[in-house]
Amino acid sequence: MREKRTFLEKLKATGPAAVIASAFVGPGTITTATNAGVNFGYALLWAVIFSGIASIVIMNMASRLAILGKRNIIDASVDIFANSNAWRVFILGIIGLVCFLTGFGFEAGNLIGATTGFSDITGLSREIAALIMSILSILAIVFSTPNFIEMIMKYFIALMGLVFVITAIIAKPDVLGILKGFIPTIPDGAMVTTIALIGTTIIGINLVFHSIATTDKWTEDGKEAENLENSYFDTNLNVWLGVAMTTALVLQLLQHCMVLA
Repeated sequence: MREKRTFLEKLKATGPAAVIASAFVGPGTITTATNAGVNFGYALLWAVIFSGIASIVIMNMASRLAILGKRNIIDASVDIFANSNAWRVFILGIIGLVCFLTGFGFEAGNLIGATTGFSDITGLSREIAALIMSILSILAIVFSTPNFIEMIMKYFIALMGLVFVITAIIAKPDVLGILKGFIPTIPDGAMVTTIALIGTTIIGINLVFHSIATTDKWTEDGKEAENLENSYFDTNLNVWLGVAMTTALVLQLLQHCMVLA
């Protein structure tokens, strides 16, 4: 019988999902949440909750494959037709292309957001700020390790979640309006924003990364049940933190617009 662990002990075992949460709470999510709050009020909060639940379900599926099956999504996909070289090349080619295009898009958005924030804080020109952020990104890629990235992302996600939620509470949103926003409805003209809210959270390439990171982090034989519990806790905690941040963004922008009006 396994010992019951404390919350802090479980917290120390987290990691891969923090990177995923930091990936989907980026410039795209911030922009989309801003549009949702400004244009449609509380009406699309249900889409944020739905995308969080869906992310947890499919990320936990990827975790089970990695921990119990001892393989990531790429290896499992290749093994569908293990004797076919053409199938292997097809899968690796598709995933490689998607990783390149998605990574390019992600990094472009991240650099734009980081450059804007760094420029505003320091007073540097956008060009100099962009150069500094680019150099830091390259250094992080060349010299960092997965464990270091996980550690940094855990602190960033915790800090961001705390700041966003506290700010949303200070804004004093309408509680009844929030509850109504959890009822699935799509107002006129909100279809694209609804899809964007879901699409900026449920990102296919993140599942590939999550399955690889889970395979690397929790590989001990004979500890599958404990590793699976750690992975579930990691996913639930970090995805719900991401959902809380996205929800807080919607509430903040809505209340800000109401004050200005």
